[in-house]
Amino acid sequence: MPSIGPVAFSLQFGGNDIHYDLSHLPCPRLVRPLAQELSQIGGDDGTMGGKDAFRNAIRAVRLLAEFVAAAEPGQADGFALDDLEPELLDAFEGHLARAFPKGSGQPYQLLGTVVRLLRAVHESVPDAFSAEMHGRIGFTATTVERRTSKPLDAYPLPVFEHMEAAALADVREIRDRILRGERMAEAGQDPETGGWGRLENVLWHVARNGPLTNDIVRLHRPLRALGGIRAVNSHLFLIKADMVPFLTLLICQTGLEPESAKTLKADCLSNPARGFVSIAYVKKRAHQHIQKTMRGSDGGALHYPGGLLRLALRLTQRAREVVGTDSLWVLALDAGVRDVYQDGRTHTARDAVPWMARHRIDEMKDRGGGAVSMNMRRLRKSHKSRNYLRVGGILDDFVSGHTKEIAAGHYADIEAHREVHEQAVEDGLRRSCDC
Repeated sequence: MPSIGPVAFSLQFGGNDIHYDLSHLPCPRLVRPLAQELSQIGGDDGTMGGKDAFRNAIRAVRLLAEFVAAAEPGQADGFALDDLEPELLDAFEGHLARAFPKGSGQPYQLLGTVVRLLRAVHESVPDAFSAEMHGRIGFTATTVERRTSKPLDAYPLPVFEHMEAAALADVREIRDRILRGERMAEAGQDPETGGWGRLENVLWHVARNGPLTNDIVRLHRPLRALGGIRAVNSHLFLIKADMVPFLTLLICQTGLEPESAKTLKADCLSNPARGFVSIAYVKKRAHQHIQKTMRGSDGGALHYPGGLLRLALRLTQRAREVVGTDSLWVLALDAGVRDVYQDGRTHTARDAVPWMARHRIDEMKDRGGGAVSMNMRRLRKSHKSRNYLRVGGILDDFVSGHTKEIAAGHYADIEAHREVHEQAVEDGLRRSCDC
């Protein structure tokens, strides 16, 4: 039997690393690809939601593995994806329905998670399932019913606009920091002759040889007086903390999903015309059609998505050449230059906490009176909400990239829009009374 491979991984929730190990589950050849998909969509910036939602996803995989092992006891060790059949998934649905009280939303939620993971596996490995099984994962359930859930709400508009303005100010500072570093590097000389204690000489070296690492610092003691590896490298490269303002601003301007914003490529911009440019991105949750494009406003200023992305391309070009990648976001870390979002493991939640505090955003009030915390999915929702409010709640003018049903259920029908909806009702009553 071929090697099963690892089924353990770590993710960040609330800025804390949490380790997950599914190696104890039965049906290891079935569990492995599902665990791999879980590792890609979990975490603070993933599409699975928070820690509790992810715990339920782990539970769904466990229940499926245990059910399959009980249903096929003689084949559990070798049971793989291509052994799954529609009848077995339907039997699992029936098992869940019997395990919970009538009216519970748990069966549909658990089954939905399993189907979602199977769809994701199919996107990665199109021939993993038979034609019949491919047809079965095209829908979630045959008998259990879905419980309606409250959609994620937008930030209050003043909070959203404060976050956008803070991110814009920081991106400008990042731009100026690297431009100053480039000028210093041009004025420097080889530190082997000019000395390692002068910043301009060290930047001369970094510009030609890549970022500093611990090995270089150990060889040249004067480097320790220049503020450390991160401080020196940040003069010429983006660093991890820079991603909070860059991603925040990009999502505020475009409404891109966080995972789509993180996985942009260096050739994401095309077809500039009449003040707009096409932005190519990947939306993994879109099933078969994951390659997407949107039109965004274009110009030299940073309040245009086109201008922001061109700046990001400019500031990451040196790092991209070091790594030899086509990814947009390439950063200098302590261990060298890295394509940080290639494996979906780098998250922004930990760096967002000091960023929110520095701009005093965490002192602002969220809906319900609680303190504001960073959730990039809510930034996307807030971008959509602002568009909805700008068109006065007219759904036909608001729908962009969604069916009308999705736009209404997930973006229009949220607490942030209650006032505009109530005003529309009052206006309708007033017109009917005037007739």
